[in-house]
Amino acid sequence: KGCIRIRNNDVIELFEKVQIGEDVVIMKP
Repeated sequence: KGCIRIRNNDVIELFEKVQIGEDVVIMKP
């Protein structure tokens, strides 16, 4: 598992990463 850091406007990418089983950390501004 990897940890993907994204911004709030990358929600679609967030769900794609979750579906492949990666941990997602939302970086709030």
